[in-house]
This record gives sequence, structure tokens and C-alpha cells, in this order.
Amino acid sequence: MAYIDLGPPRKEYKASTLYRLFALIEKGLNYLDNTNFPHGLGGGVINDRTLRGSALVDWDVPLSKLKWVEFSIPLILPAEQVNTTSTTGKDLGGYFAWNPNAYRDSGKWFLEASIAISNEEGTAICILKGSQEWGQVETQETKLTLVRSESIAMPPGPENLWIVLKTSNSSYAASLGAARLIFIPGI
Repeated sequence: MAYIDLGPPRKEYKASTLYRLFALIEKGLNYLDNTNFPHGLGGGVINDRTLRGSALVDWDVPLSKLKWVEFSIPLILPAEQVNTTSTTGKDLGGYFAWNPNAYRDSGKWFLEASIAISNEEGTAICILKGSQEWGQVETQETKLTLVRSESIAMPPGPENLWIVLKTSNSSYAASLGAARLIFIPGI
């Protein structure tokens, strides 16, 4: 099937002409293949395996080819912000069953959290924890502030990960409004 060319516009269309145009469009959409695109397609948009007459095959389009710049995985989204004066850390949960085999694309991981401290002389610290501490963010801001870590190394094997909130000084309460993992593919 050649690409759809409806020709120049007419002043008036008869019902039979409209029917032929709609039938041509229907055929073009129902039998979509490489010949529908006379100027070709870029590999970042769609690849040859996609146009086999069937739906996308698993893993045909890598995450890095999608227009999404980053993927967010919420860990903690409490209805009310969580506070603690613990200097050793309060386990907040947000249990994430990490499995490196579930993420096929290369990319970088970041911890991001909305945190605050009741007095700027202290520091609020949010930690991504599992068998060890995998990443953390901190702030001395007294209003909830969205803080993103540097790139973090995720565990080499499967394990549960969760969020821990602590303060540098038990006289000042640390607060958390949300915490998430951010994945940016292909960087």
C-alpha cells in the first residue's frame, strides 16, 4: 500500500468521493507498514521490527528512546508529613523490592525527597537503606525542600529497600513530605 495522498482540496465533495477518501484512510491505518511513509522513519521514532503487521514486541523500544526524560518511583507519600527527633533514624517503610534484573536499560538512579528541619542549625537526613545505606539527601532548610542526591549505586543483587529519616541534633525535628527513586535512562 502506498502512502495516503488525498490530492488537492476540492470546493465540493460528493458522497461517493468522501466514501473513497475515508476508505483509503481506513486501509492506510489498518494495513500500516513501511510503505506508508515515503520519506522513511527515524529509528528513534519507530523501528523496522515494529512494522511487521503486529503490535510492538516486548523490548522493541528501549526506555532511552521514549520522550520521557526520567521515571519516578514513589517510595513514601504520607498524607501528613512525618517528623522525628531521632539521631539514629526512624524507619519509614516505603519498601521497594529491588531486583536489578527487572531494569534492562542502562541509566542512573537518584534519591529525591521533600525534607525540612525545624531549626537551620540542624540537618534533616533522608536515607535509602537496605543491606547498607545506598544513598542519602540532606537539607538545613526549615521549609520542605525537594532535594535530589548525586547518582547512587543501586544494590548488585535483589533486596528490599526503604526510607530512613533522621536529624543531626535531637533538639531539632526532621520532617519528610515525600521520597522517591528517580531513574534517568541512557545517561
